[in-house]
Amino acid sequence: MQQTEQAAEVIAHELNNVLMAISLSLEILGEHCAATDKTQHLLELARDSIERGAYLNQQLLNIAKRQPPCQLAHPPQETRPANP
Repeated sequence: MQQTEQAAEVIAHELNNVLMAISLSLEILGEHCAATDKTQHLLELARDSIERGAYLNQQLLNIAKRQPPCQLAHPPQETRPANP
C-alpha cells in the first residue's frame, strides 16, 4: 500500500507540473490571440479542463496522504468541445 501512495504522490506532482505549464500557455495565448467569440470560448473550455484536472489531482494527493476525497459543493464539470 505504501508503494501505491508514493506512486500516487509522484504522479500528482508531475501532473501538477503539466497543468501549470498548460495554464501558463493559455494565459499567454489569451493575451496574444485575437479576441473572437470562438477563441474566447475555446480558451474558456481549456481553462475549465485545467480546473477539472486540478480537482482530480487533489483527489490523487488525498489518496497518497490517506485522506478522504474532497467534497466540493460544485465540483468542476466535464467540458465539451465547441462545435467547429
